[in-house]
Amino acid sequence: MPVWLYLPNLIGYLRWLFLFVFVYYMHVSTTTTAEESTRERRSTTIEYAMWSLLISLGLDFIDGPVARRYRMCSQFGDLNDHVCDHITMFLGIAYTSIFRGPGAWFGTINILINAIHASVALFYMFLYGHYFKHSKMKGNFVTRNIETNNYWNIFSVLWAANYMIVPLVKMSYAASHGLEINAATPFLTFFDGLGMCVCAAYTIAVWV
Repeated sequence: MPVWLYLPNLIGYLRWLFLFVFVYYMHVSTTTTAEESTRERRSTTIEYAMWSLLISLGLDFIDGPVARRYRMCSQFGDLNDHVCDHITMFLGIAYTSIFRGPGAWFGTINILINAIHASVALFYMFLYGHYFKHSKMKGNFVTRNIETNNYWNIFSVLWAANYMIVPLVKMSYAASHGLEINAATPFLTFFDGLGMCVCAAYTIAVWV
């Protein structure tokens, strides 16, 4: 069977599909003015975007176990998965961070750091043909705690919060209350900040 038809790679294609759906609905929700759409229609659009992102992220937890279970691990699948990971994570941050009003500077910094992280990761994969955690290097304190503990430590929790939990909460709240998609509370901004610091440390640790 050709590598590109492996079951985990087919799951990866579905992730890309739902990512494109997410981008489409986010674009519609952020470019439609109040005069052009009712509050209910805008909330529905954001809700579609939220579910698309959630499904794409959910599929990310399936392709790896499937690849190992059926012995369908491949370099192509590894790159396809991690490229989609980093683009998805960056877009989630970019669409839901604060662009204006109180705290706008914070949202800009968050987007900038995550853009740097995505660029570093994509450049690494282009340069070496695999994701860094599959290299022969032993890693360091930061990378070991994020990558090898299966998301059950404070580093990984903050990482997941910044990239998945907080953006999904913001979208859910915007859909249910008709708010701006990048509206934030002090509580969410606090976790944004913690996740952003972890991302910055992670980026430096990977590159160094």
